Amino acid sequence: MTAVLEFKSVSVSYGKNQVLRGVSIDVGVGEWLGVVGPNGAGKSTLLRTVAGAVSYSGSVLVGGAVIDGRSHRDRAKLVAYVPQRPLYPQGMTVFDYVLLGRTPYLGPLAVESQGDISSVWEALDALHLCDFADRDVATLSGGETQRASLARVLAQRAPIVVLDEATASLDVAAQHEVLELIDRLRTERGITVVSAIHDLTAAAQFCGRIALIGEGRVVGVGLPEEVLMERLLGEVFEPSIRVIEVDGATVIVSLRAEETPS
Repeated sequence: MTAVLEFKSVSVSYGKNQVLRGVSIDVGVGEWLGVVGPNGAGKSTLLRTVAGAVSYSGSVLVGGAVIDGRSHRDRAKLVAYVPQRPLYPQGMTVFDYVLLGRTPYLGPLAVESQGDISSVWEALDALHLCDFADRDVATLSGGETQRASLARVLAQRAPIVVLDEATASLDVAAQHEVLELIDRLRTERGITVVSAIHDLTAAAQFCGRIALIGEGRVVGVGLPEEVLMERLLGEVFEPSIRVIEVDGATVIVSLRAEETPS
């Protein structure tokens, strides 16, 4: 595997609370790595280190080059980051919101070029949002706002996309649509995706590899069938987890206390 993104002994502390403890993970070119684990495990914090949104020790490398200490503008040319709760400014059109993805490339006067405009229209077209270009982004539905975020990512044209809970708060149908879009864009454009994902069944279906995080440490990294096992999941999740096969697909469910095997 040729690694395009590398975490090398990454640790993060908030005051006296150590959130990440020496995390080391390699991410291959064009793959989708799903980062899973319980709330508070450190998933979001790990993703924020890539964007430079949190101070950390250790190193993060992109394409073999250390990006620690680089400016946000330089990082944004390498990594497109979508936080768990993106801000959708009221009164801003979808077009202008997607245009924000071109910010790392704008000159001192922050005037967009025709190439920037073309990149936005291309991204809107890829996400089927051209008809929404003049809509207020704050009025979109949950699924539509996620598509707008993905369009902004495409306009940014970074080789690595980092998504923190991209399907949070979406219903099942909208979640599946967004995950399918991410996978299609990854396949068609050769981008590398790293995403924190809450739904373990969806992670098994869409992610090529899984990193399981528990209490700030890596519990396991590998193919979904190697990591999403009851033994490993049981180390970090409460209540107990059951992994079953339904029509050839992996389904992961939590058991109620009275259903937990003794």
